[in-house]
Amino acid sequence: MKFVGANVGSHARYEVGAVHVRRAGALAIAESDVTEYIPFGPREQRIRAHESNVFEQRDGRWLLLQHSETPILSQPARIVADSMMLEQYCGRYEWYPGYVDTISRRSAQLYIQSSGDAATGPLESAGDGAFFVDGDPTVGCFTRDSTGKVNAEPVHFLDGRLITAHRVP
Repeated sequence: MKFVGANVGSHARYEVGAVHVRRAGALAIAESDVTEYIPFGPREQRIRAHESNVFEQRDGRWLLLQHSETPILSQPARIVADSMMLEQYCGRYEWYPGYVDTISRRSAQLYIQSSGDAATGPLESAGDGAFFVDGDPTVGCFTRDSTGKVNAEPVHFLDGRLITAHRVP
């Protein structure tokens, strides 16, 4: 906590959960879940992470050797989609030759079926044109061309890749 408090360069604030420390000789590993609240205009952006710190005791002092953070990701909140808009997203979207997602609609729900999958799965709405699969924090956001027609589905994957599936006939 002293380290975090002494090194805050912005107006962010932090909440640190229970700290668990394991010691092995001159080494100690401290782990905790940390929530960082960053000012973002009139709101705060909340970022959750699991932090691990490795310390070594030298000459009676503890020195930080390594720090790592692993984001704790959560699913977006579900919202009720405008059922009249859902039809615009229905179609086939090709990720690469031979691998296509088919988006279909039943009542007020979109469904996805990928190449090689026998079953369809429901898509949950996260906002205007944004959808996700239950249990997965990855969000796909449909895009439109200059005429307003839905033409692609870019997805920003958790490992940093941004891949776009283009609508095909």
